[in-house]
Amino acid sequence: MKNKFNRNDALQIVNDLMNEHNIKLKKWSVSSCGRAYLKQREIKIPRPNNLDRFFVCLHEIKHIIDQRIKPSCLAEFRCDKFALDFCDKLGWTSEQVKARMKWHVLSRVAMATNRNLKQVPTEIKCYYNDIDFESWYGKKVFVTVKKTGTRREPNWWDSIITIN
Repeated sequence: MKNKFNRNDALQIVNDLMNEHNIKLKKWSVSSCGRAYLKQREIKIPRPNNLDRFFVCLHEIKHIIDQRIKPSCLAEFRCDKFALDFCDKLGWTSEQVKARMKWHVLSRVAMATNRNLKQVPTEIKCYYNDIDFESWYGKKVFVTVKKTGTRREPNWWDSIITIN
């Protein structure tokens, strides 16, 4: 069942998770981006005023919970998956959030393989089983956003994979 996103509930959830995991808010971000400061257990996050920003908050909280995971593309995948699953349980998932996650994770995998990552983590391969990661090895791969439609349309985050 899909529920309507509620910014007050989202803010309360973020605050509860930060308290539960002993995480401090370093600063509110003015953009939809966030950052986790692992050693200090602090995060810089946007105010969770919409689903996309709430997703970012959950993602950064998961970075603090997990601490350092290697390779970094696996850390990004786990944080995005945590946020997606959390939103799913609330009934707040949208196609745009799922597409943003796909773009984000695949772009991080491309960066890692471009820097000679020899094996894409199994978790990622299983989740994105329609992607031929084997063809990425030894080549330059770029994952970009397909800029069709408007930012409000789900296909805004459709990813385009280019292999050179």
